[in-house]
Amino acid sequence: LVDLRQQRGAQALEAGAQMLKLFPAATYGTQHVRALRAVLPAVPLFVVGGVTPLNLADFLSAGSLGAGIGGELYKPGQPVERTREHARAFRQAYLEHTP
Repeated sequence: LVDLRQQRGAQALEAGAQMLKLFPAATYGTQHVRALRAVLPAVPLFVVGGVTPLNLADFLSAGSLGAGIGGELYKPGQPVERTREHARAFRQAYLEHTP
């Protein structure tokens, strides 16, 4: 059986895609990232959707090269200081994971 999402990734690569995005990452989880890494060629894989400072390192360890963040960083109307705190938390999570 071939997962349609995986098949679309393979089709995108055949069409010349240089990287792939897994969305929503939180729904699929790190095990899915590991499974994709096992069958995809060495192409950058980014996770988007539900990535938090608490799970960023897990996604990176599972094989994603990076993450897209949006709603976990900024919500409309939130104070600038809250956005700053969230950005710092993401940066710290990334730095703690990076050798």
